[in-house]
Amino acid sequence: AVPLKIMFSVMHSKYSGYAGSVLGVELRLEGLADALLQKFSKMNKREWKLSDLESLLKSMNVQLSSQKAVRVGITVTLKGTIILRKAYYGEADKASKKVMKLLNDLRGRGGKNNYNINHQRALTYGLDLYEQPTDAGTPMFYINSMTTLFNLKATVNKGISKGVLFRDLDYNIHLVTNGVDMLSFVHGKNRFQIYQTRAYRLHVPQHLVIGVNIINQELKLQMKRPQQSNPMFLVLHAKNRVSVVDLSGSGSKLATFCPGCKDEAEISNGDPQSKVIGHDDNSDYGYKFWGEYFDCEADLSDANVGGNAIYAFHPQNKNPQSFMTSLLMGLRQARTFVMFYPETAKCGAYVQWSQSSTNPVTDIQFIAQVKRQSGKEKYFYSENKILVKSQLVMTTPNGKRDHKLNIKYNNGVGGVTNELMAQYIREKSAELPAYAVCFSFENEYPELPDTFQGGDLHQQLSYSGLLKVRYGETKSCKEAQGRIVTKIKHETTPEATQTLKTKDYYKKCMEEKQSATWQNRQALPVTPSCWLATYDASNARKYSWDIKFEGVSPEVRAYFEKGETVLKTAVLPYWDLDPKALARSLDAQPELKLDIKFKNRDKLVDVKLETDKGVSDFKDMPVNVPVLDGPLSN
Repeated sequence: AVPLKIMFSVMHSKYSGYAGSVLGVELRLEGLADALLQKFSKMNKREWKLSDLESLLKSMNVQLSSQKAVRVGITVTLKGTIILRKAYYGEADKASKKVMKLLNDLRGRGGKNNYNINHQRALTYGLDLYEQPTDAGTPMFYINSMTTLFNLKATVNKGISKGVLFRDLDYNIHLVTNGVDMLSFVHGKNRFQIYQTRAYRLHVPQHLVIGVNIINQELKLQMKRPQQSNPMFLVLHAKNRVSVVDLSGSGSKLATFCPGCKDEAEISNGDPQSKVIGHDDNSDYGYKFWGEYFDCEADLSDANVGGNAIYAFHPQNKNPQSFMTSLLMGLRQARTFVMFYPETAKCGAYVQWSQSSTNPVTDIQFIAQVKRQSGKEKYFYSENKILVKSQLVMTTPNGKRDHKLNIKYNNGVGGVTNELMAQYIREKSAELPAYAVCFSFENEYPELPDTFQGGDLHQQLSYSGLLKVRYGETKSCKEAQGRIVTKIKHETTPEATQTLKTKDYYKKCMEEKQSATWQNRQALPVTPSCWLATYDASNARKYSWDIKFEGVSPEVRAYFEKGETVLKTAVLPYWDLDPKALARSLDAQPELKLDIKFKNRDKLVDVKLETDKGVSDFKDMPVNVPVLDGPLSN
């Protein structure tokens, strides 16, 4: 009967000391244990003669505890203010109905099958005021605020059809946000201020139908693409101003200090520009995209925009230097730039998405079914088989376009053996020919030892894999003309094995193995140091890829040439190479062999590239990025 409280909150902190709550959800459960016990353990009162037992215990002056009441409550707070509070009370034998009522209310069950929503919400988020006196003793302050107005208009239909629980949502979302950053100080009877205003507007019109078939583990999703007369769009604009305010309330005094200025002056170099980000009115896929910069005085050159995008995701200014850190912190850096725009030059951007002008896709339907099966087990690993069937149907004035994607994945115990097969089929339509892409990948790692952590750290290990891709304008993979076959082999190296013996975690692992705690264990100790040593010992340093192309299509030829250009750019400034080895070799049935070997504590790498036109061998190339995970490259 001990109360159980579950809390979820979203908070923020600023200036290393100020904390605030944005959203909080609290769920409190009391007396639920008895209710669950009676729910799953039904007892025949006549057979057990509970009334006679109760009389007997009372005659013996045994105090019987009363039945615990069940109490369930939920509280939702926004910025520290309670916006929703519900509570349910009942005896244990009636608690299941009360709890189910609470859950049904939360998931929207009950009530009308169709209803309308018209909600408006305004929220000021991130209002900060920082004030301190200047050296002259007059006040100076910085203020930052962001206010958002949210509007949702929707028509909702719900129900069940042929075993499918569905929600039909026809909605329009309008989001208007205004942000202000201001720095101001007082001198005499005037307040001097410089501030930036940022405006954002988002419009999302959508008709969405979501259905779930729990028994068949199937998801159905249907949506209508916005029309050109009511497109989905996003508008952003920011600019900076200066002004002087008379504290006596007589109005602006900027003209006193700036003859010819109005009430406020906009900071500008007087040369705003516009530039199209992208324009694609695509009749093949039925969409129209338009993006542009407008009223912008910032540097819009491709070099500056592209350089800033690369810098945002570059690992050099992030720690730890890993892929996920670069991705997540890069997204955060890009989001911060858009939300706060730390630039003096004014600039605006506009993005629009809708149906195409000709042959538009008006309706998109997606169906997915997932099946999973478990098999043999070893340690805490298990064998898994997953089957995914999906279909995407797009409706156009000329008919439907049918796309099918099936994926089958067999994962052996501990991932020792893996098999991945995928098949994509595009049916022939009025605009596009039939097309098929079939993919298969098989690989095999060394067998797991009989005991966990029972492997030999000095044993040389190898991994093999086979990748096949077939593609072409056909409905059958067997008839596809394009074919790519890749043989893969990864190996550990004797040099890395010897280097492992000099690393701290290996030495500590050997000390732990001789300790009284672990000396009777045949395998390695189950400790962090031994885990790192095992990971390092099994980490491949030698990679060999043998790729053969047959029936190369123009699309694959273009991708190959782009990859060839990137490779040339990467290696040309540092090493001698045979230009013929990287020359276009796709005229017939080219073959490419790539060998990569890391050495010298993963700080140097040898790369050998071999084609039918020649061989290029690059020795002792410095590795500036921790390819094999930073902590293990010591």
